[in-house]
Amino acid sequence: MGRHLLRSLVLLLTTLALFVGSCSRGAAPTPPAPTPTPAVRATASGAPAGEALEAAYALLLTTYIEPVSSAKLLTAALDGVSAELVRAGVISPTVERPPFTDDPKRDWELFRAAFANVSARYGSKLPSGALTHAAVRKMADSVDDCHTSFFDPAQYAEQMRWFRGEVRFGGIGAALRKPKREDPLVIWRVFDDGPAAKAGLRAGDIVVSVDGQDVSDLTVDAAVQLIRGREGAPVTLTVRRGIPPQTINLTITRATIDPPAVEARVYQGGIGFLLINSFPVTVVASIDRALGQLQQAGIRALVIDLRNNGGGSLDAQNQALSRFIKQGLLFYLFDRSGQRTNFSADGQSYRGLRVPITVMVNEGTGSGGELFAAALQEHGLAVTVGARTAGCVGTGRVFNLPDGSGLQLTVGRVLTGQRNRILNRIGLTPDYEVALTVDDLVAGRDPQLERAFQLLAQYAER
Repeated sequence: MGRHLLRSLVLLLTTLALFVGSCSRGAAPTPPAPTPTPAVRATASGAPAGEALEAAYALLLTTYIEPVSSAKLLTAALDGVSAELVRAGVISPTVERPPFTDDPKRDWELFRAAFANVSARYGSKLPSGALTHAAVRKMADSVDDCHTSFFDPAQYAEQMRWFRGEVRFGGIGAALRKPKREDPLVIWRVFDDGPAAKAGLRAGDIVVSVDGQDVSDLTVDAAVQLIRGREGAPVTLTVRRGIPPQTINLTITRATIDPPAVEARVYQGGIGFLLINSFPVTVVASIDRALGQLQQAGIRALVIDLRNNGGGSLDAQNQALSRFIKQGLLFYLFDRSGQRTNFSADGQSYRGLRVPITVMVNEGTGSGGELFAAALQEHGLAVTVGARTAGCVGTGRVFNLPDGSGLQLTVGRVLTGQRNRILNRIGLTPDYEVALTVDDLVAGRDPQLERAFQLLAQYAER
């Protein structure tokens, strides 16, 4: 899991959104699109590297949340060019490495000359724009931020078509997990009445292949891309099931999947369960309905499941937390100029839910999911259970580059409200760390949920 999945999800979120994570799995709801922002132009002009490369360089220097070394950016750009040439079959390409000085204008002139030489020597061996895009992608990667990434023209255009509703993808109605890189892909959840459920897919099934393609070495997001496709089109999953394992082929017809952002139920002993999959702008009404049902049922304790919650709208998170926290600062963000924006409990939406609360988190809990858990923890209203979170917390903005490609940049940092914690690149370490292994998934066990129940039972006895 990590930065590549999170980056793919980031573009789906609004300008003032917390990006994660992605971290949702399978067919996830798609938040509203950001409005593309015209790219600023670099001060240098007429660069052979092209307007897109020039504009991307200027954006990274002037708009990224933190000051960036021009020498670092342009060294990375040349690294990207060299790697692209090798991928194209050029053996030991000659790529000049100028003595960059960290003077942005001077470094650009040095880079421009080096890039022109490379383009003149090798440009005919690659598709048009390949070297430019390789350079921009590597510059974006060099800041090592899960909210900063490059989209080539095809990727950017596809996202824009999606946002306009011109492209629709079908899914099967299931969520995948892969706790560790070396683990197999396991079905974690199968949505009720979805295509996967109707075809007989079960939680705990290990996915071996998709339409005959081995997926054992793929990341979750790469496997999801194979499983998704045109609505109404079939996809065949080969799965291993049971002990001793049986191999089963399941052909599933894709359909539009819209899993709810919020689910609620009551367990034996009056323990309420609230699953929040994400924080779209519409989530607050769903949380209100769920809390109303749980309070009407007279729950004595509550488990909030934020596992694989990749975040969403900042305003939605603020309003949702205001249901649990009566007053106080929840979190705040600041931009490159140091301007700060506070998000506090509104004092009017508090639901008066005075019961013990545990919050479950995992490696897929990102961004707004991390902040939500941290706020409840810092205000002394809940303890957290599970695995350390993704550590991908910030705000991003998408810029359209002159050649039709796109550059997404982190433009804001977000800190927790009470302890001023920076969760980005760090994550939230739960109060009680409990692993969820592949063996657990296959056997249908959930030790994280079991531990959450145990803690609530202990609090009830006090």
